[in-house]
Amino acid sequence: DNDNDNDNDNNNNNNSDQYELYQYGTTNSFCPRTILGISSGTLCILFSAIIIYTKIQGPSSRHTNLFLIELAFTIWIALLTVFEVAYVTGDGGPGAPLGNLFYFSWFAFFLSIAIANECHELFLKGQHT
Repeated sequence: DNDNDNDNDNNNNNNSDQYELYQYGTTNSFCPRTILGISSGTLCILFSAIIIYTKIQGPSSRHTNLFLIELAFTIWIALLTVFEVAYVTGDGGPGAPLGNLFYFSWFAFFLSIAIANECHELFLKGQHT
């Protein structure tokens, strides 16, 4: 019984060490970067849903400048993905090793830049109807 008590104490110490490793802002830089990646992805989904909703609703008296709203959200999405790619896939980030997180972070970045570029070209051409 005494040996089992010592084993349980060692297991509890190991669990508390693991907990300390994953606490926000401590030795592991994955947590804040992961939170940034999740928050960025969530905001991009929310902004995209707003754009889709306004496109489905069509022009109305309340939303005379739908294209400008779309352009503003597209710029925010592009800026969010710039910071997300920099922090999540940078040295020490959770997406630094080659894998799904790395590839899809960069894919989202290039896609958001392409969409922002298309909105910018439409704005310059004056085809924002």
